Amino acid sequence: MGGEEVADKDLVLAFEAIEVARGETSLTYFEYTTLAALWLFQRAGVEFALLEVGLGGRLDAVNLVDADLAIITSVAIDHEDWLGSDREIIGREKAGILRAGAPFVCADNNPTQSVLSAAEKLSSSSYFIGQDFSLNLGEGKKELYRFGKLELVIPPISLPRPSIAAGITALALLNVLPQSGIESALAEIALPGRCQQVQWQGRNLLLDVGHNPAAAEHLAKWLADHPVDGETHALVAAMADKDLVGLFAPLRGVVDAWHPAELQGNSRAASGETLLEGLAAAGVEATNADSRCPTVADGLQQLLPTIGPQDRLLVFGSFFTVAEVLQQMRDEGNGELRG
Repeated sequence: MGGEEVADKDLVLAFEAIEVARGETSLTYFEYTTLAALWLFQRAGVEFALLEVGLGGRLDAVNLVDADLAIITSVAIDHEDWLGSDREIIGREKAGILRAGAPFVCADNNPTQSVLSAAEKLSSSSYFIGQDFSLNLGEGKKELYRFGKLELVIPPISLPRPSIAAGITALALLNVLPQSGIESALAEIALPGRCQQVQWQGRNLLLDVGHNPAAAEHLAKWLADHPVDGETHALVAAMADKDLVGLFAPLRGVVDAWHPAELQGNSRAASGETLLEGLAAAGVEATNADSRCPTVADGLQQLLPTIGPQDRLLVFGSFFTVAEVLQQMRDEGNGELRG
């Protein structure tokens, strides 16, 4: 509540309530934690809840909620072992969050036929970017958002603009969009782990949890739009089941030196050898990739003294990778969030 993380004692109360209610019903980790979150939301009297539906959409535990409105930001290839490598199939899974007659907002510029068909079948009131709401460059290269009579200037934001536009559209459709102060509020939006700039031990860090080709493309554009006077070094650790070539290739032109690392104790993580093979397949020259492959923690400590204040250290590849660095910063202090 009020920007504070939930207290351990409240989590315990939620778990106890679920344990009593479930009886003989077995629950997965994700089902248990989702129910705990919803129990805590209800107890706190939450008026508006923005719920992210995880893997695929249709079969995720969060999808038990019949939401007032559904948003699909994009349909991209990810979690191929579970969802397949076809956008149509993945789109069908994502469309599982739609509800009959409820509004649906789509920020994908090229929605799959499976998404379109699901919306039509459910008679959803659908709103598509480029058709029902739009983002366009105006005078002075300002980015303008339009939805009906609503027009806003989108300030520089590190998050994907289409997703921001979808969020504004959703608030407008639900009649909860404030009458003023939207643009100033947008300027303050930041999401930890998404193009998150941090200064630590006198060095510039950029933390990004991106772990698929679509996220890598967004990250590459951000890096190109925000150059540094020195070099950009990348400390990367990723899961073995990811499209490593697709993850590395978009960044090849904006990263000067690569430092693959391993996530100690994580059975899903790619080995250093696998990361090096992925970099080579993505066209990264062997001379630009450090073959030592330490752990993320050791790699961070080794790199910081070797880069200058004019350089940038990009940490990316997985939620686990960024989480490990953030935890180290919390433990040792001296970190400053810059935006």
